[in-house]
Amino acid sequence: MITYLLKIKGDKRNMASTVLEDIKYYQLEIKSTSKFNSLLTEFLNQNKINLVSYNIQYELLIDTNIYETVDVSQIIKLKCEPNRDNMVDLIINDLFLDFRNLFFVDASVKEFVKVGASVFSPNLDLSLIFKLPDGLPVYYGEAYAIL
Repeated sequence: MITYLLKIKGDKRNMASTVLEDIKYYQLEIKSTSKFNSLLTEFLNQNKINLVSYNIQYELLIDTNIYETVDVSQIIKLKCEPNRDNMVDLIINDLFLDFRNLFFVDASVKEFVKVGASVFSPNLDLSLIFKLPDGLPVYYGEAYAIL
């Protein structure tokens, strides 16, 4: 239970986190204290744990439709192909023939919500790595690398 209470305490977007809040009944002029918050507070005090919360702020930088700037036609081919083992290699080789420069992008989210994105282009000898603000979803990192 403590593990779950710690999880929901750290994420105010989770509706279950409201069980940790006291409820005020203004009409009755009483206040109901959360037994779950008391339980969690007692556990933290007994184990001398001090929780630190971070207010992660970021602004969205992407203001474009991905399908206007990125060719996703190869994904459709890959989904329709029953034998996919060599299909990825064939698609990449075809792309090298059709385009002068190819860009490979990726992003990841590690523990403690550390976010990173990378861009690689073999023809341009380009390798970029970006440390993004903590707390961003992996989809933001992927979109940032594409942008």
